[in-house]
Amino acid sequence: MFHTTRYTLIFGLLIALAGSPAAAQSDPSKGSQDLSIKGLIDKIRKLEKGLKGVELEMATLGAYPGGLKFQTSGRLRVLGTTHFHIRVASAFLGNDDDQLRSEVEKVITPAGVETRQQGPIEIVYTKMSADLVRRLELAQKALAAADKAKAGRTVVVPSILADGGRAPLGSEMVAALDQQFDLRLQKERRKVAGVQCRVWRGVWRVPTPKGADPALAEPTGSASAELVVRPDGVPIAMRQFDQDQRQTLELRIDKLTLNPALTEKDFVLVVPAGTVFQDVMDHRPSRAQIQRLLDEYAELERPKSPPNKKSPAPR
Repeated sequence: MFHTTRYTLIFGLLIALAGSPAAAQSDPSKGSQDLSIKGLIDKIRKLEKGLKGVELEMATLGAYPGGLKFQTSGRLRVLGTTHFHIRVASAFLGNDDDQLRSEVEKVITPAGVETRQQGPIEIVYTKMSADLVRRLELAQKALAAADKAKAGRTVVVPSILADGGRAPLGSEMVAALDQQFDLRLQKERRKVAGVQCRVWRGVWRVPTPKGADPALAEPTGSASAELVVRPDGVPIAMRQFDQDQRQTLELRIDKLTLNPALTEKDFVLVVPAGTVFQDVMDHRPSRAQIQRLLDEYAELERPKSPPNKKSPAPR
């Protein structure tokens, strides 16, 4: 369900909410709005094809069911569809006002992924080879296809590697929202940074699985959502609300630079002198997550025995 993957979505939005050269070459206050959410997604994807680069700063504020609150701030730099630099600082605030802070920084290039993870106790630097990145992307796509075949739909959760990074304007984010909320264009207009933006709003639409308890299928976090979109099709904010219309999540773009002067040399993870990157498979927590995904993929690809036929007994 959407609220259970909220943090993953937030991190993914550092790529999903950006800008495009097409938008930069025109006045963001001018443009036409499609009357259907499918039309909006198509429009965003068309703009994304012209992407060359972007820099942005964004912030989020939200709460999980049960009272755990969180806030994040992030910075993103993108060059084409091959180079990304993401930095996200997070703070979690419980009912007892104890805060847990962390920071994640990633540089993604055709050579692989370098990561810095800073928690309350330690800072860990890891690297992932391009070959492992390709294997994980293949596994994720296969497992998503299997889920769709089994459930009849796919819950899209944008990530830093979503669609090879080819969704920098937010098309994958909007597609994810569309699968879970019945978003419709409103008559309301909202002025943001001097631009009259349109608002899309909708209620939870995920159907109750056949035979399931309807009470278990109701969202316990977000019951509705809204998307704020510039006339040129660029999403600039997203909010979610509970059944009492209390805001449970807000994401906003605080700064956006289209087509900045970036080169491949700018995409380097700067580390203290003498620091050595640890292979991600030598980092036990990361290895456990990666291995679980690869094991699920291996099980999916393993040839199945013909139905109604017993496998021969081992000799």
